[in-house]
Amino acid sequence: MKSSPRIVFVSSEVVPFVKTGGLADVAGSLPPAMARFGHEVTVILPAYRSVDRKRHPLSPRGAALDIPIGKGVKRGNILASDAIPDVSVRLIDQPEFFGREGLYDAGGREYADNAVRFSFFSRAVLELIKQAGTPPDVIHCNDWQTGLIPVYLRTLYRQDPFFRKTRTVFTVHNVAYQGCFPPEVLRDVHLPDRLFVTEGGLEYYGRVSYLKGGILFSDLITTVSPTYSREIQTEEYGYGLEGVLKSRSADLRGVLNGIDVQEWDPAEDPHLPGPIRSGSEGGKERAKRALLEACGLEYREGAPALGVVSRLAIQKGFDLLEGAAPRMLDEEIRLIVLGQGEKRYADFFRRLMRKYPDKVYFKQAFNNRLAHMIYGGCDLFLMPSRYEPCGLGQMIAMRYGTVPLARRTGGLADTIRDEDGKRTGYLFRGYHQDELLEAFYRVLKAYNHREEWREIMRRGMSGDYSWEVSALRYIGLYLRLLKGEFPHRSP
Repeated sequence: MKSSPRIVFVSSEVVPFVKTGGLADVAGSLPPAMARFGHEVTVILPAYRSVDRKRHPLSPRGAALDIPIGKGVKRGNILASDAIPDVSVRLIDQPEFFGREGLYDAGGREYADNAVRFSFFSRAVLELIKQAGTPPDVIHCNDWQTGLIPVYLRTLYRQDPFFRKTRTVFTVHNVAYQGCFPPEVLRDVHLPDRLFVTEGGLEYYGRVSYLKGGILFSDLITTVSPTYSREIQTEEYGYGLEGVLKSRSADLRGVLNGIDVQEWDPAEDPHLPGPIRSGSEGGKERAKRALLEACGLEYREGAPALGVVSRLAIQKGFDLLEGAAPRMLDEEIRLIVLGQGEKRYADFFRRLMRKYPDKVYFKQAFNNRLAHMIYGGCDLFLMPSRYEPCGLGQMIAMRYGTVPLARRTGGLADTIRDEDGKRTGYLFRGYHQDELLEAFYRVLKAYNHREEWREIMRRGMSGDYSWEVSALRYIGLYLRLLKGEFPHRSP
């Protein structure tokens, strides 16, 4: 068995080309981290219309791909880019499917042909790999948009000698997004009707689930944190797929995401008034004063600043804040919120800002400079999530000496330590405002003991949150998979 596996990493979105969520960050950061360890990595994604081809030039590569869809054939072209260092990047160009404004939807409505769009992409990936001429050791798929790749390898390509030794890894970034379609799509995407069964098939409450296909037909399943890998096997977090995930529990692992430690470097951040370094409070204090001034809030000695940088969604726990915030704001604190999303929560934060104009600042947008200033200038970072597969905000915050206050779920539970002598942040367990408030008052008590607080900051800043840690973990899993430690099985 080779010590340096050849890896193909497939994702429906990849930074720096296109992004709607955290999947794009993973797909743009994990492959180059693996390449830095000497591995041969190819990344494949669709050539969406929204890719900026002036900033990231694309060049034709190889012959066209003719992919059967329905009763016809759709042609795709292969484009190449050198935008990701040390990684071969290929984009599949098919204007009818990918020449649209949005990646998955228009105006919040999913495209009606998403089933065939991403079936085309999945088969085109396999044909592109064959055209390249050398079988990969591992095809690493991500979320429902690539869920049919393992299915095709076990059905249409089952007898193809080219893929005989290739193994598949499927990462579930968020089990709530399942790629569900009417059963008749099976014929459109050239899969047998026998797959429309509950046990060992793609049937999911009367529909076809591409996510379920990826989970059942891949050789190894991963999620983006160890705790989330356990949570999604329960009714509370499994979104109806907990039984399927339990059936693959022996082949299910959790690997934490990393953060871009060059983008998020407190010692070299151009958005801050000066460097923030462990063991020195001066940089942190200057960053706090600059943040409060930018937000029109008065600086007051001993008044901690709480920051939020988030999508405004129920997943993020903001319904807890609706009840807890008035009591929190009875204390001498500052609350600075940056985010966009559901109107309910935007309206709530606007009301708070009107009621407490000297304590609360809310900006409904995503502003990269302000995000950096919040991570650098706040004392606390608030993440009361209902569920959080991994979460990046808490890792960025700790790197900047900002202490997280979060719910003990998913990646938050795996990255934040809340134990005497080892503490890097504060956690609460139950999804209830009283537990949030109890943790908040613990934080205030610690904040007023400056030596204890400095030690918590120091521990958080000393953590290694880089993608290299994640890359080594994945490479280890690939090698174990290729050694046969995970059974290569059919449903």
